Amino acid sequence: GFSTIMKLVISGVTIFITAALFMSFEPGVRLYKQVGDLFKHFFGINTYKKMKGSSKKNVKNLLPYVGILEQDYDEKHKIGIIDYKEYFGAAIELNSIQFYMLAEARQNAYIETLESAFKTVAPEDLGAIYKFARPMVFDNYIDNECKKREEILESVRHGSTNINEARPRLEIAEARIQNLEQMNVDSEFPVFKDHMYLAFFSTNVKSLIQVINFVSSTIESGSGGALEPKILDRKQTAIFLKSFYTTNFDEREVKNLDPKDLLNWIMPDKVTFGLNRVTIDGKAYSCYQLSDYPIAVPNAWGRAFFSVPGARICCKFRTVDQGESEKRLDK
Repeated sequence: GFSTIMKLVISGVTIFITAALFMSFEPGVRLYKQVGDLFKHFFGINTYKKMKGSSKKNVKNLLPYVGILEQDYDEKHKIGIIDYKEYFGAAIELNSIQFYMLAEARQNAYIETLESAFKTVAPEDLGAIYKFARPMVFDNYIDNECKKREEILESVRHGSTNINEARPRLEIAEARIQNLEQMNVDSEFPVFKDHMYLAFFSTNVKSLIQVINFVSSTIESGSGGALEPKILDRKQTAIFLKSFYTTNFDEREVKNLDPKDLLNWIMPDKVTFGLNRVTIDGKAYSCYQLSDYPIAVPNAWGRAFFSVPGARICCKFRTVDQGESEKRLDK
């Protein structure tokens, strides 16, 4: 009697726990996966730091890539190739435009251009759209204002301009220089600008470069130059990769770096994983994922989340054949 009842109770509890572990409280996330993540958090490594050597706590272990290569893609330009060991990646920067301000016909023309460009991506390859914000560099604007100031002073020295006439012009130039310096990347309150990127990933470097070239030229001609596609070289690719981890950096630093030092510059100093957030160099971030997409959407449907201030956005895509597309739509 008693042993049989205990066996039935234990069996019932076991069945209940097993069934509960396979329950889903979020779309696509089973309870056993969440329990496993909880154990990994409490008993695994949660904090990584930049250090020398091969320690498991070295933040370098979090990087999915091992270096940035550089190859010629035409007679004058080079392209930065991200080496992920088993595959490769490269990126194009695009000019941000206010899509909602365009007429519908113009919007459709841009969409058709991107559609034509993306058709070159092989089914086994991957594409992604990224949005990052980083501080603007106003050095060129400051230099231009400094040149204007020198031209005014030079005209006073040569007697072609009266000092009384030059004084208000000098004050304007000085005010502009001061304002630009207060907004520059190394100021206390820099101005941030959103940067849009297209990235493509392939197991073959040659086919990757071909895709990057075709996508860039297609977007350039199809948008009439408005999107200003720019294929990133090695150091521009380093800036792109560092934008994954932080907005608090000076991109001018990369100019004088040796290529072998780029990875060390890219990686954050410290990363700590929490239960529902990650802290990178003292700043906490939360990650959100879109679990599904509507079947029919208006133009620029993703603008709502791509326009979130300070958010880092990634939208991955790959081509599928018509039969697979129809199956997805029929679900």
